[in-house]
Amino acid sequence: MAITSIKNLKEFSTNNDRFEGAHTLCPGCAHSMIVRELMNCTDDNLVISANTGCLEVSTAVYPFTSWDTSWIHIGFENAATSV
Repeated sequence: MAITSIKNLKEFSTNNDRFEGAHTLCPGCAHSMIVRELMNCTDDNLVISANTGCLEVSTAVYPFTSWDTSWIHIGFENAATSV
């Protein structure tokens, strides 16, 4: 599925975050900033495939999650085939 629309700067700065701040990543961690920016670029429905690692472990501490979209936790070797 291709991204159908990209927001301009004004739309980008006024939208709601789709990656919420309820995570345990280190303050100022580049992972959270990159994911937030990428997810806020479009209003299209997204499916995130999260490999086991710092980002996945810190954003999905059961029973809470920072992901405001569909996502799947999968092993490294199967991430591309899971979506």
